[in-house]
Amino acid sequence: MLCILTNIEKRTTDKSVCALYIDRLSFYSLIAVISSEKEYSSFFYFNSAPASERFASLLLRLRLLKCRPQPADFQLSDIRDEKGECQFFNIENDITALCNRITETRLATDPLIRDIGRHFPLEKVLCFCGKTVENEIRETMIFINAARWHASHKLAYKNRPVFYLQKGLWFGYLSEYAASINLDHKGYNAVNSLYTNYYLPKVMDKVVSKIRSIFKRILPVRKAEKAGVRDNRSNTAADSFPMIAHWYSNKLIDFDKKKRIDLIWLLNIDIPHDQILICFDRYRDKETVSSIREFKLKGLVFNIPADDEGILSPWRPTERYSQCLKENIKIITMNWLRNSGRINNFTLFYFFIMGYFIDRYSYWHDFFKTTGIKIKIDQQDMGREHVPMNMALERNKGVSITYQWSNHMHFPVLLSRYTDILFSFGPAYVNIWKETRIQLTNLIYSGYITDYAFNNVKEDAMRLREKLLGNGAEYIICFFDENSSNDRMSVITDNTTASVHKFFLEKLIEDSSLGLILKPGFPNTFYKRLSSVSGLIQKAKATGRCIIIDKGEALKTDMYPSEAAQAADIAVGLLLSGTAALESYLSGARTVFLDLEKLYSNPVYEWGKGKIVFDSMDDIFTAISRYRNDPESMPEFGDLSEWAKDKDPFRDGKASLRIGNYINWLFDAFKEGKGRDEAMAFANSKYAEDWGAENIVKFS
Repeated sequence: MLCILTNIEKRTTDKSVCALYIDRLSFYSLIAVISSEKEYSSFFYFNSAPASERFASLLLRLRLLKCRPQPADFQLSDIRDEKGECQFFNIENDITALCNRITETRLATDPLIRDIGRHFPLEKVLCFCGKTVENEIRETMIFINAARWHASHKLAYKNRPVFYLQKGLWFGYLSEYAASINLDHKGYNAVNSLYTNYYLPKVMDKVVSKIRSIFKRILPVRKAEKAGVRDNRSNTAADSFPMIAHWYSNKLIDFDKKKRIDLIWLLNIDIPHDQILICFDRYRDKETVSSIREFKLKGLVFNIPADDEGILSPWRPTERYSQCLKENIKIITMNWLRNSGRINNFTLFYFFIMGYFIDRYSYWHDFFKTTGIKIKIDQQDMGREHVPMNMALERNKGVSITYQWSNHMHFPVLLSRYTDILFSFGPAYVNIWKETRIQLTNLIYSGYITDYAFNNVKEDAMRLREKLLGNGAEYIICFFDENSSNDRMSVITDNTTASVHKFFLEKLIEDSSLGLILKPGFPNTFYKRLSSVSGLIQKAKATGRCIIIDKGEALKTDMYPSEAAQAADIAVGLLLSGTAALESYLSGARTVFLDLEKLYSNPVYEWGKGKIVFDSMDDIFTAISRYRNDPESMPEFGDLSEWAKDKDPFRDGKASLRIGNYINWLFDAFKEGKGRDEAMAFANSKYAEDWGAENIVKFS
């Protein structure tokens, strides 16, 4: 044992020996390692190719490797600085900065990309390309940070680790980034796995899907002819389609102002329901489909099975899609021939991403042209696929609309988007939108998106409170759980979530005067994530002083955070997100932040530590107990007014009314035959007249 400990000590202090890290264990990376003269005693990898571990075992038996490669054990939540601050936001900002740099210095200056601007708006194409780059470099940038953290915290090496990085298209940028955070790096050549393992299968899927669609068009028709049956569940004439398309986002199709609903903008306006098309490209249950019929809406599905009752019609591309695609294939091919005609890594990148771009553009051009839809509403339009989609809508003289749903604290490329109208809570977020290089026509301040519920849930909140008080509670704490996962890329782990709940549950059991409301954001995973404390949960519920809000749709509870918050004396939310805490505070509840990620660079720490933000369970509970016993000694406890400044300039419960009015004005303008720009100008003028011109920010 003494010999082993001596060897470990020698290994971690010898400056000639280092730890090796590889982005992807493969034949190519292993050859690079055995060809290197680097002295190493530890060897880790983040991803692995099929059979690579067996090849590594062979090299080890041949004594060509100095040690066996091991998977790098890390969680994103573990990557912290010397003060203990989780580096998630810093890494996100680094990813954004590098994406912007690549966009400006490589993409925007390349003739292939620039010439595409003759056919499509260049800035919007660059927005699409930037999102593609982000997808390609994100994982590697996290691995680079994980390698540095792993070497210093798990191995205690004093010398710099070496990171082996595949020489892909962005190798130069990534190697510079590795050097900037004090990491040595070496490149290795390989068949570009990004294209062979990621893009090529997608292309093949498209080819196979195309072949299948041809057979589906032929075979069902022949079967129907034999049976004397005609399939009517296909595209109908343009004049039978509504003018507004709303993309479903996994909430209730309902108009109950107490529940989490999808069509918030339709609560206070009189647009005929038969003019609204609910579009589904993801999960939906039978209750949702039934609601479409109940409220006399129309439904359409894309690339997913239709319902059994025939309420939702499937969308099928017309010949216009093929014609448009052929024209655009010619454009990108001629563009390539005109500029170089050579095949290299960048032209592969160009063909794959622009091929995807024109396919999606052609698909949605066909859809919007065929249906005549003029207004598209989509809360979740941040994906790169939405760029060609919204561009096709613009070409067809329509307007794209989205709205902010969460509190944002940083500037990820994920938030960048191309849309005409973005409804944002308030001016506190304007710099975040600008930093994301968003392609936007108008930013409109509407207030907090679900503030209509604040007054409507008061009675239910009081009933919830009375139930706990009736079972002996004298002071009630509400805790807002965020989703967690043990996936290595998760910032909040299941273990952390379980430990927080364990703390609150034990305090509840110890103190018979304490009440507890647990409000998980994702009830469908709540009990699985907290399986380690399931016994404690049952014991707490048996007291009658613990209520868990676990009823709702597949992904979210039906109840808003404001209802649970208003039933409590103090609400606790996570600083990492802040959305539930913001809603809680705006609804009138005293609210504090729990920050186990120790985000000390957040400005709230400059004035709010010990008042509204706490970095340990002991500290937050001590403060709650102190305030409970002597409120006058802590007048600023739970007062988020400084933090929430400018996040909602209205605070009047009318955010959905403002959004609905704007959409209604657009709808009326289009009905009157106004063009796209004229319709937006009309809606802007009406909004400015009713709510103030200062609440409209023009971006372009």
